[in-house]
Amino acid sequence: MTFGNQTMPVTQIPKELKDLEHDIQVETFDKDANFDDIPEYELQNCNVKLGMHLYVSNDSITKTKKALDLYILSINKRVNLKLKEKKCIDSLILDVSSYYSKAETYENNLRAKHYRYSFSIK
Repeated sequence: MTFGNQTMPVTQIPKELKDLEHDIQVETFDKDANFDDIPEYELQNCNVKLGMHLYVSNDSITKTKKALDLYILSINKRVNLKLKEKKCIDSLILDVSSYYSKAETYENNLRAKHYRYSFSIK
């Protein structure tokens, strides 16, 4: 991770999340969906905010806000189930862009939206 002209030391995400990351890429049709690397200082302070960026273009997920919310909740549940070591992971933050290709106009619908979800890790 780079801030300004300095590189911040980071730790890779756990293997179990790498597997989940791949599943999410397939489900959302987004090969770039990924969890952020974990900054070392967050681990040292035992205050990790696990971030993920994803672009959802699967129309079966993005057709309604409720369908998208249910899918995001399922990601939260799967992260909580898959994570073996949760000691210092405080929260899961999902930065989600959605695209619904069948929408006819951009006004008042889900054609292209951006959401941010935050969940605690249990």
